[in-house]
Amino acid sequence: MWMWIALAGLLSLNSVYAYRVCFTTIRFTSEEISMRIAPFIHFSEQYSDITKMKAMAGDLKVRFKDGKSMSLWLGQGNFTDIVSILLEKTDVAPN
Repeated sequence: MWMWIALAGLLSLNSVYAYRVCFTTIRFTSEEISMRIAPFIHFSEQYSDITKMKAMAGDLKVRFKDGKSMSLWLGQGNFTDIVSILLEKTDVAPN
């Protein structure tokens, strides 16, 4: 029985992860960066509100003044292009 519960839990987590990967869109405009996970989450932040960027292998975490953060991973576009856009728009360098 415990095996079935664990299997159902893993299936649920994989489903949530697949949903986030498939339905997340990131848009870079001249003034802001916006993230949308259809249809539940949508927020936009100004480039000037970026306080911290943390780069890891194929992943970039961006934190904003109001405490929100967004993670950008490899499947969302060319990683070097994303970093160059953010470096062009803000003074914060990834660590």
